[in-house]
Amino acid sequence: MAQLIVSWGETLWDLYDDARILGGCAANVAVHLAQLGCLTQLVTRVGNDELGHAAVAALAQRGLSTSTVQLDPVAPTGCVQVRLERGQPRFSIAKQAAWDRIELDDALVSLLRRADAIVFGTLAQRTPLGSTTLRDAIETTSARFRVCDLNIRQPWASPEAIEQSLKLANVVKLNANEAETLRQLYGTDDVPRWLLSRGIEVVALTLDASGSELHTPERQIFVPAYPASGSVHDPVGAGDAYTAVLTAHLVAGSPLEDAGRAASRFAAAVVGCAGATPRIPAATIAASVPAAR
Repeated sequence: MAQLIVSWGETLWDLYDDARILGGCAANVAVHLAQLGCLTQLVTRVGNDELGHAAVAALAQRGLSTSTVQLDPVAPTGCVQVRLERGQPRFSIAKQAAWDRIELDDALVSLLRRADAIVFGTLAQRTPLGSTTLRDAIETTSARFRVCDLNIRQPWASPEAIEQSLKLANVVKLNANEAETLRQLYGTDDVPRWLLSRGIEVVALTLDASGSELHTPERQIFVPAYPASGSVHDPVGAGDAYTAVLTAHLVAGSPLEDAGRAASRFAAAVVGCAGATPRIPAATIAASVPAAR
């Protein structure tokens, strides 16, 4: 039986100066998992508006089931203004969005009980309702891997959301800026070791062009960065791509070195394309899919 990965959280539109591209951390992860051929379910919520219907259609076109994409009768579909400054993305996130209002119903409870992994972040916890619903969902699931991609987007990632995320997860992916946030928030100089001391089993620390590190209680693995091959340099969504591939390999039982290399290679392919969910070349996908075990 295929192993099921649930991606929980935001679906939105990234609004560039000259384009509108489907995004949102949860949607990005789900799209990339689908590209790898993983059995994936996106749990999200969009507005009953033009952007919401366009999002549902776009997700279906990318091969995702939309049965757990909820339609909100009141709140709008999320939007984010994106601009690149010195090669790094800067985001302006709308204050209200349908994905703040995901509802946990009996069908979702049944899905979560069958899941092998669930991926989530802090942005979907920016409201008390979103935070409570996610906590209830994680407590419901029997998933072996509970993967938190911190995705700290200020001012929306409160200390309470960060703390809850760390308590709910047993795998944490973060970047250098997010590691600095944890260092300041908790007063720790060695963030990966501190996370492991809290019961996290795998810590993935991405360092942009400097590569990435994978930490477990037993060892530390350094993974060199792959060069981005493409006509543009757009890092939006690269971290979500890394998370997706890492999760797929963890669920498949891959050696951690293989998981890190595959995640780094796939993320580099995303950087070389415009937008967070480009169609990745078949050769890169083939090199990133977990080996059958």
